[in-house]
Amino acid sequence: MYTISGIHLPTLYLIGALAGVPAMLLLMATSAQRLKDRPAVTRFCLAIGAGSLALALLWAHGREPIPVPTAIPAAGIAGMAQAVLLARAAAGLFGARLAWTTAMLVLLGGSASYLLAAATGAIWAAVAIVVGLQGGLYAMAAVFALRARDPAGPVFRFAFGLQHGIVALLTLLRGGELLVRYAAGLGHDGGMFADSGLNQLYALSLAMSPLLTALLVMGVLNARLANRLLQVSLTDELTGIRTRRHLTTEAPRLMQWLQASGRRAAVLMIDLDNFKQINDTWGHTIGDRALRYAALSLQKELRSDSLIARYGGEEFCAIVPVNDAAEAMATAERLRASLAARPALLGGRTIRLTVSIGVAVQGEIDDFDALLECADARVYEAKARGRNCVVGGSCDQATARSQPPAAAPDLVQAATTS
Repeated sequence: MYTISGIHLPTLYLIGALAGVPAMLLLMATSAQRLKDRPAVTRFCLAIGAGSLALALLWAHGREPIPVPTAIPAAGIAGMAQAVLLARAAAGLFGARLAWTTAMLVLLGGSASYLLAAATGAIWAAVAIVVGLQGGLYAMAAVFALRARDPAGPVFRFAFGLQHGIVALLTLLRGGELLVRYAAGLGHDGGMFADSGLNQLYALSLAMSPLLTALLVMGVLNARLANRLLQVSLTDELTGIRTRRHLTTEAPRLMQWLQASGRRAAVLMIDLDNFKQINDTWGHTIGDRALRYAALSLQKELRSDSLIARYGGEEFCAIVPVNDAAEAMATAERLRASLAARPALLGGRTIRLTVSIGVAVQGEIDDFDALLECADARVYEAKARGRNCVVGGSCDQATARSQPPAAAPDLVQAATTS
């Protein structure tokens, strides 16, 4: 009884119900790496719990020799609750929108309609309600995963979407099979325990779903953690721009790509002028803010195909795609002028920040380290000329693009208390 191709369906439902326990434990043991992921993980646990309850009730209904006749209506409601919680959890995990009020209205309306249809003997209506809600919500969860823009864990997201898309399809096909039989006057063919290949696939998908869902959600969370750790290692904590490590790793590849495309890489070494005076006058907190302001201001002025990183202390290094040395000098001058033209409001003080920039262009030298050394030497020359200027030219003999001031600006006099 209740056996298809040697598979005892009530036992299969029981296995699925029991598998929900380790699935929930796995998710509860998983510390969500981002605060906004924790509610989604909790909803996945609740969804797996509701699904396990529905499978346990199906097992209770089909157990031998004493079935539980009231188990099917309860399983239907638990199954709808599981689908609602799953869709809500997927929306939270993958950045989609499904309001709690909408989800609860769907659950309460579906449950009330299902119970009313079952009480009045309209079995076909009860089947249509359960199948429509569950299949639609499974499909919604699949779409949320497949349409997510999160760059972390694309394989796990695709597998999650594929899994729940298959479950949605089997749910709708099985429900359609039942409705066709009712319409033809053939009865319900045993319902959840029908002797059909489609029902076997449907039962297998339900039994495998709890543990598979938990593993895929953990995969997404672990991929996000790995991506976050990578971003932390590549991003300077103080300024928010890239680190020196990222610069030295990416620079040779960027230069090779530019050379292959017929362009050049300009290496700009940028030094924040009078930084020690800022620290000595207003303290390291203001100094840190000045560094961050300068870094983000310079990054904002650069095109998206450029790379800027904090090289060390108050020094930054930028790699800019250019066509020739003149364009490199013009870009460096634009960076210098834009920062000098906009005084920074830091801690209630208006401070004029300036930079000295050394420029080296790929061409006569193709090695990144050599270009870096050349640009660094140009920075020292810019400081010797009075700061707040750009120095470039060949690596043998530099030329000044900007006429430096006669003396370095006095930051104390350039600042006013607001």
